[in-house]
Amino acid sequence: MNLIGKLFRIGLAVAGCGQFGLRAADDTDASFSDADADLWEELQALPPELADALPDDLRVLLEEMKPGAWQTLLTTSAALGYRENVGLNPVVPEAASFGQLRIEALAMRQPAGGWEWTAILDGQARWYDDNPVTDDEHFWFGRGEVGWTPWAPLRFALTAQGFWQDQVIDLTESIGVRTVADLQVAGGEAGAGMRLSLWGGFSVEGTASFSRIDYRGVAEDHVGWIRKGELVWSPAAWLTLGVGMGDTERDYDFRGEATKGGRVIADTILAYDQLNEQARMTLKWDKAGDWELEVKGSRFENRDGASGFYDYDRERWDATLSWEIARWEFRVDWEQQDIAYLWQTVGAGLTPAGRQQVDKTWEVDVAYRWGNHWEIFGQFSTDRSFSNEVDSSYQDRTFLLGSAFTF
Repeated sequence: MNLIGKLFRIGLAVAGCGQFGLRAADDTDASFSDADADLWEELQALPPELADALPDDLRVLLEEMKPGAWQTLLTTSAALGYRENVGLNPVVPEAASFGQLRIEALAMRQPAGGWEWTAILDGQARWYDDNPVTDDEHFWFGRGEVGWTPWAPLRFALTAQGFWQDQVIDLTESIGVRTVADLQVAGGEAGAGMRLSLWGGFSVEGTASFSRIDYRGVAEDHVGWIRKGELVWSPAAWLTLGVGMGDTERDYDFRGEATKGGRVIADTILAYDQLNEQARMTLKWDKAGDWELEVKGSRFENRDGASGFYDYDRERWDATLSWEIARWEFRVDWEQQDIAYLWQTVGAGLTPAGRQQVDKTWEVDVAYRWGNHWEIFGQFSTDRSFSNEVDSSYQDRTFLLGSAFTF
């Protein structure tokens, strides 16, 4: 993959939103290796007579990589696909074929005077063929970041991002009863962070942010104050280990607290205290191509600060394996989360079972780069949700085939 392509994919990964199917990837390391950095510094320091002898494409790339230079990239893609259960229905799935258009844009300013600037735009439209659940789904996502490195081991960053999305969304986890609806959602987040590199490959990172999410059709509107911290150890280029913790205070606009039986209490406003603990490991190797494996595990606690009706614990495991060889790229993502409610029960009797839910997701991506601008890609994904409530388990599979052009 050429260097500009790497920059673009790094930017899109860092821009992960983590809302309703938008993949979060805020743990991505967006830096090149020391060997890459040294090589580019040597190439940029070549005397003019040697620099002029370099291939034209390399000379252009070196010019674009100079401090203060802007990198811009635009990719458009079109795809056809088939989805088995558009409405996430546990009883009568409604399948549909669809067409999809997508645009991805990146603008990034090379570091100069300790300052870095990045802007990302990602938009997608999907139109379904004769489906009773929804005719179309759209989303737009944008992110901007300003970074400042006053001292080589220390970096500060200010970020702002926002999204607008209409999609069939499963809100079961958040509102305590199974609700799936075709909704429009808009939200934004602004925050600040820092990273300090220490000795022995250690670094510490911390962020604080404020978010706002607004729904159309359900009373889920809320604001959140989010704090995260992580200790990272990378003793070698092929290994990265990290442990972190974060907490969120979420305040709702309209939803009220509930009794232990689930009855809404008048003249109250629901608020959550959420605690998240996470560990991750990343391995990289270059035998028969470039490989990368990332494994994460986390534990999440949600507490409503009232009767406990909405209290639940969630354990999540996920893994990503990617392989790049020649013009081919392969990627496999797996995720499973187990949710156990502390007070809610299902069924009847003197000792009814506690409410539980298990969600599993698989996604396989294959891409082939054709020339300098074209890419042909395919995707298969499956989502399965198991619940011990009646008529609350469902499965959804999607097949996608398309092509992309990078300007």
